[in-house]
Amino acid sequence: MKGREKGRLDEKRILVLETDGATRDRLWRELQSCGAAVLRPTGSAVAALELIYAKLPVGALLDASLDAQTSFAVAEFAWREAVPFVFFTSGAALVMPPELLGRSLSKEASAADIAGALFDRSRNRHRNAAFARPSS
Repeated sequence: MKGREKGRLDEKRILVLETDGATRDRLWRELQSCGAAVLRPTGSAVAALELIYAKLPVGALLDASLDAQTSFAVAEFAWREAVPFVFFTSGAALVMPPELLGRSLSKEASAADIAGALFDRSRNRHRNAAFARPSS
């Protein structure tokens, strides 16, 4: 798996927004071992926005449910900048807009799952369509 994913993740800047420290560390290690240049992993939406303002990633993994908020503002910013993103969920009940339900992975997802969700064009035909631009 790591050899195959190395090409798809090699040197790609990935944002990891995850509140659970163990999951955040696992993602960071696994993505780095596949060649990704992971931006400093964080558990805060504010810190994530600061990171992507400073250095735009080419993909983002977003914890769907942060401690006292959601990561929807980060997802909207990613969409506006054409950055592919996917939500990580624990399977717990979360009120999520219906158009975002197909943009999620289990927190146990592998680097192969992540690379596919972010960068496989056939799986992303309607990429980031959830945040429709207002009509003029």
